[in-house]
Amino acid sequence: MDKVTSQLHELVDSGKEVTTSDLLSRIDLSSIKDVTKISKLSHKVDPIIATIEKYTSQKVSKKEEYNFLITVNDLSVEITNEISLVHDFIKAHYRKRFPELESLIPNAIEYSKIVKVLQNNLNIDAENLSFLSKEKTLVLTMSSIQAKDASENIKEDELEKIVGACDLLLKLEDSRIKISDYVASRLSVFAPNLSATVGSYTAAQLMSVLGGLKGLAQTPSCNIASLGNKRAVGIGLGHSGVRQQGYLYYSDLIQSVYPDLRKQAMRIVSGKIILAARVDFSSSIPDGSQGQKWRRDIEEKLEKLAEPPENKAPKALPAPIDKSSKKRAGRKYRKMKQRFELSELRKAQNRMEFGKQENTVTDGFGEEIGLGMTGSLSNIPINTNTRAKVSKNMKNRLEKATQDSEFFNQSLLNFGEETKNDHRIQDGKETKRIKR
Repeated sequence: MDKVTSQLHELVDSGKEVTTSDLLSRIDLSSIKDVTKISKLSHKVDPIIATIEKYTSQKVSKKEEYNFLITVNDLSVEITNEISLVHDFIKAHYRKRFPELESLIPNAIEYSKIVKVLQNNLNIDAENLSFLSKEKTLVLTMSSIQAKDASENIKEDELEKIVGACDLLLKLEDSRIKISDYVASRLSVFAPNLSATVGSYTAAQLMSVLGGLKGLAQTPSCNIASLGNKRAVGIGLGHSGVRQQGYLYYSDLIQSVYPDLRKQAMRIVSGKIILAARVDFSSSIPDGSQGQKWRRDIEEKLEKLAEPPENKAPKALPAPIDKSSKKRAGRKYRKMKQRFELSELRKAQNRMEFGKQENTVTDGFGEEIGLGMTGSLSNIPINTNTRAKVSKNMKNRLEKATQDSEFFNQSLLNFGEETKNDHRIQDGKETKRIKR
């Protein structure tokens, strides 16, 4: 216990308020003998319940009841954390008697009721555990048979502390239910439209943060989703899903929507919350009919968002238009096709005579080429259509070039004969001179 006391002193000396979450995270509950010594609400619950009974039986001022309503609504969250603390204390001390019980019964209320009934006696009686289903009772019976020999009995003084912790847990749960019912019944009087739109519990949480209806009515709708957000998301810190997980995110209306649609649902609900708060602050519609209408509108929108897309029937393709394809014809087109058709020689090469070996030749690259029926067929006509066509201009140019070449050759021949004759004349003159 000295270790626990030193840990508590460290938390207090740090200047921070000792919350239930700090106790759950920093203190070893197995070393604590009495949970009432670290419980913060065990002595506060009875006065609050007495005040609730007083306000429900007597008439008090609206302002006083309104302030108490906001305070009590915040207390319900602390009671939930306190129940988790007491539940962990019971599990830490009863584990050595029935270790499998905490995995079989995760619910804190059912667990504490079972521990209070069984204690050291693990003989399961279905009548004493009537609050459980038949399946759970059967599973507990089978597990308790194995735990009888493998576990040890708890001492009487320690068992009394465990039973006292179970009574405290059940008392806290009963108080939480009474507080929730009181808040739900009274908030519908102070904020009927807001309660009808988003629920009394979430409405009380939003009002407690912003200081009442006036503060909520003056708040922009874009700030509603971030109220109560405790997630530390900043630069370099990753996050998944919806970033702003505050009071509105954990409301029943948003939690009933698919996770992929919650961000869009929060945007829709936030606008209606502000409108409902302004209507309630002005007390223009005290019966809450406008809030109920907005709630129906929200549910219709959310249902429409969750609907799958329509399954459209496959659309048939339009009937094809059977148009005859355009085919070229005429003398020019036939001549063009004739220029590119196979020659008779190539057709003969592509044929093979039945029952005879094909003659082959080897080309300059060493590849063997079959001759087909070119050797057996005689008088293969030559296809003149495949010859290269020469245009008229080119034909004129070729004829002119031929004439020029012939003229040039003739001139060369004439020039050669004239030179021979000149040499002969000169030779004759020289001979005559020599004879003289």
